[in-house]
Amino acid sequence: MIQLLFQVMTGSTALDTIFEEVLNRVGQRMQDTSHMPTHLKKHILGIFMSAMNYNSQLTVQYLESKSMTAGLIQELSQIKSSFTHEYEKKVFVIGLSRML
Repeated sequence: MIQLLFQVMTGSTALDTIFEEVLNRVGQRMQDTSHMPTHLKKHILGIFMSAMNYNSQLTVQYLESKSMTAGLIQELSQIKSSFTHEYEKKVFVIGLSRML
C-alpha cells in the first residue's frame, strides 16, 4: 500500500510531511533481512525504489543520513535474479535510475 501511495503521488508534495516517518518504519523492517523471505525483501526494497521515484532527493538524503544507501544497493544486487514479474523489474529500474 505504501509503495502504491508513493507511485500515485509522484510529482506532488502530498506525502512530504509524513515521508521520513514512513521510511523510518520501513527502514526498521529492513534492519535484519538475513532471515527474511525474499518476497518480503522485494516489497520493502520496492517501497524505497518507489520513494525514489516520488522524490529522489529526499530519499537519497534520508538513506545517506541513516547510512542505508550501501546496504540498499547490496540487497538489490543480491535479489535481482528473483525479480520475476515485469512490474517488479520496472519499479527497480525506475528507482535505480532516479538515484542517479
